[in-house]
Amino acid sequence: MEDIPSSQDDFPAHNEMPPGDWKEVPPALPCLGILAGLSERSLANLATYGHYQPIPAGTPLIVEGDVQDRFYVVVSGKLAISAVVAGKEVPLSTAEAGECLGEVSLLEPGAACASVKVIEDAVLWSMNLNDLRTYLGE
Repeated sequence: MEDIPSSQDDFPAHNEMPPGDWKEVPPALPCLGILAGLSERSLANLATYGHYQPIPAGTPLIVEGDVQDRFYVVVSGKLAISAVVAGKEVPLSTAEAGECLGEVSLLEPGAACASVKVIEDAVLWSMNLNDLRTYLGE
C-alpha cells in the first residue's frame, strides 16, 4: 500500500487554500468519473494544484453567459444544473460527489452554456488553466 500523507501540510503548497476555517484535512478527491484511473497518491498530488472550496446551499456557482474558466470536481454535496430556454429556466441535471463540471472551459474559456447552483452544502475542488500548466510542468 502506498504512503499517503496524513495532512495537507505533508504536501508541497502549490496554491493557498481558499478562505475557510478547515478543522481537518479537506476530503480527498473522489476516485470517480474523469479521475477514476488515478491512484490515491496521484489524486492526493493533483489536489495540491487546485483549490478546495466549501460552498453553502443556495450559492450560485456558475451563471449562464458569464465567462467560465475553471474545472470543478464535486467532492461532496449536490448541485443543480439549469439553462434558460425560451425565457424560462429549465432543469437539466444534478451533479454529486465524483462528477465534474467545466472540463471544456478549462482549455477553452468562454461563456457558460448553463447555470450551476449548490442545492446541498458542498465541497468543490477546482483548478484553472494556470494550475493545470503548473501540474503538467512538474
